[in-house]
Amino acid sequence: MAVTAKRDGMRLIAIVLGEDNAKVRNSEAAQLLDYGFNNKQIQLIKKSTDEIKKIKLDKATEKSITIVPKYDVSILKDKGISNTKYKTSVKVGKIVLPLKKGDVVGKISVLDNNKVVATQDLVATKNVDKLNFFQLFMKNITKISSGIL
Repeated sequence: MAVTAKRDGMRLIAIVLGEDNAKVRNSEAAQLLDYGFNNKQIQLIKKSTDEIKKIKLDKATEKSITIVPKYDVSILKDKGISNTKYKTSVKVGKIVLPLKKGDVVGKISVLDNNKVVATQDLVATKNVDKLNFFQLFMKNITKISSGIL
């Protein structure tokens, strides 16, 4: 039997196997959930709205794109332990245009004593198109005429 419960923003799943009696299964599942809620807590590391990095783009309709976590990045830890300062590591892959809002462009990893304890996808916050030949030509002409190139 599998059961799930959510309390204070934390969802837990309990699975009980090998018990024929439904009352015993329910009781054991409730005990497992109570143990989790009484002894564990969630520490939020990054919200899904937190800007992680701004990536400069070349040959795109936008000069840069902001990337954010696909979902909140959080850690499950023992209750009563003060908030720990975790390190994060960001890896951005090769950006292939066009980009759509929500496209995965990298990963963020949460490190505790140099050990990865959580990983989440990083996504684009908006659509970005690739410049066509004419747009790219005009962009380069503008750069040349202004002395940038």
